[in-house]
Formats: sequence, structure tokens, C-alpha cells
Amino acid sequence: MGEPVPYPESRSARDRFVLTRRGPHPVHDPWRHQGLIVEDERTAQGGRARIATVLLTGRECPWRCAMCDLWRYTTAADTPVGAIPAQIAAAKAAVRDQTIAVTGMKLYNAGSFFDPRAVPDADYHNVAGALTGLTRVIVESHPALVGPRVERFQTALAGTAAGSSTAPRLEVAMGLETAHPEALDSLNKRFTLDGFRRAADTLAGLDRICACFC
Repeated sequence: MGEPVPYPESRSARDRFVLTRRGPHPVHDPWRHQGLIVEDERTAQGGRARIATVLLTGRECPWRCAMCDLWRYTTAADTPVGAIPAQIAAAKAAVRDQTIAVTGMKLYNAGSFFDPRAVPDADYHNVAGALTGLTRVIVESHPALVGPRVERFQTALAGTAAGSSTAPRLEVAMGLETAHPEALDSLNKRFTLDGFRRAADTLAGLDRICACFC
């Protein structure tokens, strides 16, 4: 065995370090989700809610986190327009006949929901339409992408409300992993504690949006 390669200092070198240690990129159909999990979760009010987690297929995240293996569940090319709404509609149809109704849905795309190459902006209206009838929608995002697209998607969700229907409440999950500045930098997640705090403050300042951290 050769000498261990030291972990690089620069961001670009760290990206190359991570990429050269990957295997071949699996091929996935961008029009089919990769899994659906239905389970009960505790609500903020102390009750229980049935939540469906949809493992969406889409473009790989632009960040190269040192510990991440989610790239194996993504596509190398940009997600085609229409693919994400089709995956969500299929998942919603699959849970329609649950004995206990699903009231919330987590849209996990092995990356950032607000990355336009993973979830095209043009799909927001149709994604919102596919989520009609739910009370909660949870997505994941890198802190750097918390901005105007969050508000645009929230507006799309609000546009689905009609008559007595209420738009789903949007929750945005952000992964911090560690609060240790040096350890966070070594993970190559490309944000700082201050950047994370700013993104959380932005979400907290938006009406009907909840930030959750993992």
C-alpha cells in the first residue's frame, strides 16, 4: 500500500479529491422516483401525522461533500422539465388508498430542491398542483440556495388553495452536520456557520415557512 494522500486545503482540490474516489455513476430514469416511505411522525402539537417520503430522481448536487454518497441516486444530466411533477404524482397516487390518510410529503432529491438544475423553476406550478390536499410539504436545501426560489415555490403552493382548501405549509430542511467550524470546513459543504445562520434567518422571516435543521 502507498502512502496516504493528505486531504487538500483548497476547495477545488477537495472537489477533485472526492470525485476521484467515486465509482461509476449509476444510470437512473429521471421520470421515476426511487422509493416511497410512509410512516407516522410526531407533530409540533404532540399528535401524529402520516407522512410520505418520496425519494426523487434528479440532477446531482453541485457540491462535493466529503461524506456524501447520495450522488449514486442522482442523474448526471439536468432533470428534464416535467419529470419531478410526474414522480410526485405517481407517489401521491400510490398512497391515495392508505387506511390513514397521508397529510404531508417529504420531497428528497439527494441534493437541493432549490437547485434549478435538479428541480427546474418551470416545474414549480405543476409540483404545487401535484401536492394539492396536503397540509405539509418538506424539502431539503443547501443554505446557499435559500433565496428567491423559496418564495417562488411558496407562491406556487399558495396558488393551489381554492375555496375551503388551504395551501400546504412549506418546511425547508438544512443539514448542518456539525457546529465545529473547522470540522464543517473539512466536510467541504461550502458554507460557514454565519452562512447557515443567515439562511435560517431568511426562512424565519418568511410567512408560512418553517426551517428545520438536521
